[in-house]
Amino acid sequence: RSETANGTTASPAYFDDRTTANGTKATIIKYDAEYQTATYNNVEGWKDFGVFRPGYTFVNWYDTKDHADAHGTEGVIAADAIFHEDNDDVTLFAGWAPREYVLTLHAKDDTYHAEFSDATTSKPFSITYDSAYRTIQGWLNCGGVARVGYTLQGWKTQNATELIDPDDIFRDEDTTSANRHLYAQWTPNDYTVTFDAQGGAGGGTVSRNHGTALGELPVPTRERAIFLGWFTEAEGGDMVEPSQKVTEARTIYAHWLTKAADPRS
Repeated sequence: RSETANGTTASPAYFDDRTTANGTKATIIKYDAEYQTATYNNVEGWKDFGVFRPGYTFVNWYDTKDHADAHGTEGVIAADAIFHEDNDDVTLFAGWAPREYVLTLHAKDDTYHAEFSDATTSKPFSITYDSAYRTIQGWLNCGGVARVGYTLQGWKTQNATELIDPDDIFRDEDTTSANRHLYAQWTPNDYTVTFDAQGGAGGGTVSRNHGTALGELPVPTRERAIFLGWFTEAEGGDMVEPSQKVTEARTIYAHWLTKAADPRS
């Protein structure tokens, strides 16, 4: 008879001596001639037979691959099942149940603040081995994670250069480290600042990332008026400086001092 460790094809399974690439190993079942029968637990090492599969728990031996893939109660080969004299060689299939792992998402690092909707900065999620990351409810915006002025770009491991694709499969040959940490990657929002010249020429718009300075301000002109500067309101308000940070889309206004009319004109 032979056992097949790979009940499914998602990730490889092995015998403890890593025999054969296809995960199959033959063994002998001892037949008792006096009683005309044998049971499967006569096989040395029954029931797990030294099989292992990263990220999975061995469930049982099954009579067909379909039953092994389902790893339920149908098709289970019981240890005390009778092996009859007239049986041909038998192939059994290992059934595997994927394990659950903890995937901890981190919203922030030491240089900025971001948090989930419950005001925590890290949050654990459960994920099944060999399943896609998108199976986590709410991926990509897990747990309502937010950062003021930024848009969530995605998640990546600490030293990775690329984001986790939602269709990537959660898998790790080293099951001792399968519990994983992912870190939020943020893109600054882009805001439009409008310069309202209020009857003058030389206003316009500029685009700035969240948290960056306005930079050099335009100098408008207006007939028979002296430019006083840019302000936060059309009338009154505070004067705007080039060093002020942009945190939202906004309009700023030119203020003017009207010149007295020349009596000779």
